[in-house]
Amino acid sequence: SPQALPVLQALDIVDDDTGGEAVRVVSVEQGAFGTARIRADGGLSFYVRADALEALRGVPAFPEPGQVLSADWMDALERADEASRAAYKGLELLSRAEHTRFLLSRKLAARDFSDRAVALALDLLEGEGALSRERYAEAWLRSRLSRGGKGPAALLAGLLARGGAGELARPTLARLFGPAAR
Repeated sequence: SPQALPVLQALDIVDDDTGGEAVRVVSVEQGAFGTARIRADGGLSFYVRADALEALRGVPAFPEPGQVLSADWMDALERADEASRAAYKGLELLSRAEHTRFLLSRKLAARDFSDRAVALALDLLEGEGALSRERYAEAWLRSRLSRGGKGPAALLAGLLARGGAGELARPTLARLFGPAAR
């Protein structure tokens, strides 16, 4: 969880032109690695990565303190918040062991993240190099080889069953077993 961050500004609820209450940004606390905690009226709080907002809105900018949030902004913040939390949890899981996109998506879905949030989180993790098919294939094959008793065909089948890519496994198997490995 992010550490205490500097608060830029605080404002309150405003009345919009329709007579209803509009949601206004109260503060933006910028953190490390392109993250921010955005607090809005009514106790709303969003933890978002700039790259998640960029994926959803086309620009990596956070809203400004005092800005009245449109429905599009609210939707983007809600989606970016969930995707950012899913990416943070995914990074936590990846710090323990390499995963395929398939395996990590199952683990994140089991933690009640929506399919859309999981897909965006995985895209973000792949984009920054934290989630790597190549590293997973290499780590999984080396782990199985250290246990012994499996040939190239069995290793390839095991990797494919876990969502590994055959085109990545074949060169690694060839390196480990020699060019005759299939």
